Amino acid sequence: MNVNSIAVQLSAIFTLFNYASLTGLLGNAILLLALGALYDTLPVRSRHANRGRQFLIGLFVGLIGVVIMLNPWPLTAGIFFDTRSVLLSVSGLFLGWFPTLVAVLITGSVRIVQGGAGMVTGVTVIVVCAALGLGWRRIRTTRLADHTIWELYGFGMIVHVVMLLTMLTLPGGNALPVLRIITLPVMLIYPVVTVLLGLVLVRQERRLTTTAALRESEERFRAVFEQAALGVSMSRTDTGQFVRVNPAFCAMVGYTQEEMKALTYMDLTYGPDLQEDLDKTRRMLAGEITEFKMEKRYRHREGHLIWVRLNIAPIWDAISEPAFTVAVIEDITQAKEIDQRLRYQAHLLQNVSDAILSTDLDFRINLWNRAAESIYGWSEAEALGKTVKELLKPDYGKVNREEVVAQFFQDGVWAGEVIQHDRQGVPIHISSQVTLLTDDAGTPFGSVGVNRNITDRVRIQRQMQQIVESVPEGVILLDSDYRLTLINPVAETQLAVLAEVQLGQRLERLGDHPLSEFLPPRPAESLWREIAHASRIYEMAARPVDHDANHGGWVLVLRDVTEDRERQRYQQAQERLVTVGQMAAGIAHDFNNIMGVIVLYAQMLQRSNNLLPKQTVQLSVIQDQAQHASNLIGQILDFSRRSIMSRSTVDLLPLVKEAAKLLERTLPENIRVKLTYSERAFIVKADPTRIQQALMNLALNARDAMPNGGTLCYALSSLTIGPDETPPVPDMAPGKWVCLAVSDTGAGIEPGNLAHLFEPFFTTKEVGKGTGLGLAQVYGIVKQHDGTIGVETAVGVGTTFFLYLPALTDVPQHPPYFEANLANLSGHETLLLAEDNDALREAVADAMSALGYRVVAVSNGVQALDYLTEQSGQVDLVLSDLIMPEMGGMELVDQVRLAYPWVKMAIMSGYPLDEVAGQLQKAGLLAWITKPFVMSDLAGRVRALLDDPLGEERGLIR
Repeated sequence: MNVNSIAVQLSAIFTLFNYASLTGLLGNAILLLALGALYDTLPVRSRHANRGRQFLIGLFVGLIGVVIMLNPWPLTAGIFFDTRSVLLSVSGLFLGWFPTLVAVLITGSVRIVQGGAGMVTGVTVIVVCAALGLGWRRIRTTRLADHTIWELYGFGMIVHVVMLLTMLTLPGGNALPVLRIITLPVMLIYPVVTVLLGLVLVRQERRLTTTAALRESEERFRAVFEQAALGVSMSRTDTGQFVRVNPAFCAMVGYTQEEMKALTYMDLTYGPDLQEDLDKTRRMLAGEITEFKMEKRYRHREGHLIWVRLNIAPIWDAISEPAFTVAVIEDITQAKEIDQRLRYQAHLLQNVSDAILSTDLDFRINLWNRAAESIYGWSEAEALGKTVKELLKPDYGKVNREEVVAQFFQDGVWAGEVIQHDRQGVPIHISSQVTLLTDDAGTPFGSVGVNRNITDRVRIQRQMQQIVESVPEGVILLDSDYRLTLINPVAETQLAVLAEVQLGQRLERLGDHPLSEFLPPRPAESLWREIAHASRIYEMAARPVDHDANHGGWVLVLRDVTEDRERQRYQQAQERLVTVGQMAAGIAHDFNNIMGVIVLYAQMLQRSNNLLPKQTVQLSVIQDQAQHASNLIGQILDFSRRSIMSRSTVDLLPLVKEAAKLLERTLPENIRVKLTYSERAFIVKADPTRIQQALMNLALNARDAMPNGGTLCYALSSLTIGPDETPPVPDMAPGKWVCLAVSDTGAGIEPGNLAHLFEPFFTTKEVGKGTGLGLAQVYGIVKQHDGTIGVETAVGVGTTFFLYLPALTDVPQHPPYFEANLANLSGHETLLLAEDNDALREAVADAMSALGYRVVAVSNGVQALDYLTEQSGQVDLVLSDLIMPEMGGMELVDQVRLAYPWVKMAIMSGYPLDEVAGQLQKAGLLAWITKPFVMSDLAGRVRALLDDPLGEERGLIR
């Protein structure tokens, strides 16, 4: 078909124009609007779509264009019309360049595929209309959502005028015929369709704007909600359950956001605070109040309470019903604590027991608490505005007030004791501490004083001072700086020796030691510690006053134990001498057995008739030396207080006079003997022989101490010791005593020797000139008389021994000594001899057999009883040792007296009998003899017992 034929056809069509063309274009327009409405319902567009979303939008628009292009109004072959111009121009205007470009590419491609005479013009229309939309979008200044109908209509008119102008690009002269046909329908329909489609997109744009604004608002709300420093919560009005909570609120109560959504505000609210919250919430939901504020407590997840301040308002739903409540929550726990602390401090200020006064720099009172009212008697209203001087009339003692004030402003603080006066003028002892108040720049603006009423304490201290001064021990009170704050008179005397410090001074040393050595590191260790200084011995105990030695003081107790130590040393010496005496007594027992054998065999040999003269002399020497050994043993027994004594009523004066006369004749002529006494009797219960022995030992000691002569003085005196009196020797009991003093003017005794003075075998003499038993024997003799001995000595001056014996108050009766008849020592009776020492047993058996006796010898009491059981009728006398294995003499006496009362008994012992003599006498008819004994003594005692037909003779052979 050529161009001329097409023009002819178009002319025919135009000529024949009717409503068909209008109907076709309306149909396509309706299809576009329908698809536009569909597009509006799809959620493909957003305010801030990314490229992927924009591509989908462009693809969707392009598909709409394809749909309407596939349903055009065909004018002629290759030339057809649709509403793509409306679609693409509106797309450029509302959707932007990227989606529009995608739609242009899709629709342009479809048009090219469709081909025909109008292909180029069709593609041009697509591009031009899209460009016009984009251009209009660019040049307008208002929002897309603000397009009006007339603006859209004008935009549609312009676009389609341009679209009609593009028809001029139709080939072959088709442009004018086409324009004559389509201009009217296009200009009638397309601008209206542009308006309608534009309104769809305007509404969408507005919705997007609203949605974006809402989203932005929500995001701002969320940001505010989540990032707010205050807690924010949203909860349901019906259940109170939390719907939304921010992190700040979660941090307040310790729960996570998920955990909070399972809780209600009632769960968190502290029980006593819940009812107020519920009441106010009810009133708000009822419309009585629009919102409310309150303070209450939440319970933290960890259990403690927190204080919060809440602003609560309702959120209404679509039907104007309160669906939720929103609360803004502020943690005021710290503020509450500060408020409570301030209230507490104010409460303390008003209720503290100390008076608190605040003044200006003129000491004019501007604060006066309740304690000040109580102590001084003035009310706060009466005290304010007055000066301390005119109100309280302070008295600082020896220091005047001006000096105190000057020192206060110099140091910024003053502390001390002052006497102030109350409303009635009564003086009050006050412990005051005043501090200068300054501002941040250091400028003084006033003062604050804390005054404590110590009137009662001062009174108690004075009473305590009186009590402390009456304590027999030294009492010292130190402050934390070791200054003396209290000392009693006893302590003053002691400190004069130990430290030479006075009240108020620091105590740094006690004797030669620093004070710190005597302060225990722990309060519980208040041990007594010893201080030796200037020949005196003290004990001290220290204890902190308040169990905090770093902030409190110390109380020290001192006591002079010099005399106690002397008594202790004396007692220790006595115990040591007792121990040595026990040992000595045991040695004496063994020596007695040995000496008994020697003496008996010597005497037996002397009875031989065929002895040579030289042998007789040798036996006499043996017997003399044995006697000398027996005397030494006697001295040992005297020291050990185990020797047998016969004590009776004795007046010491005649005894001492006789000893003095004897010594005047026997001592060297350069030694003068004196005796001093009062004209009275000195009656004691004593063994005269032992007392004479003690006097002789002391005289010999004095003689050796005065090689160049001197004076030996005996002095007798009496004394009475009361219950509260200190005796001259520590272990003397209260009562009446006789004192026998023996003094010399010799060399004296070195102090180091005094502790060993009475120990046996201790001597300061040269070897061979003394046994060391003299004073030990004196000591033992005095102790056996229930007495005690003391000594005073000075080197180069002399020594005095004091022998104290109890004065006799009652005279007991004692059995007399038995004097053996030695005229006839032989016999023929049967003797049962029990002795565990083999040598002595054989010696005694031989001696008594030599005298004609029949002797049966056994080694212990059990064997003696066995023999008596078999031959009791043949035994005339049992002669038994006291100490034997298996059964000793005492038990044997009891058994014999019980089973064989007719058998006579005698006890032999080389051990002291003083402890058992009374028991032996009570046991019945018996006598005893001490070892070592001579043959005549033993034989005489045996003979006397056998010759006593009534068994009444009893006594002691020594």
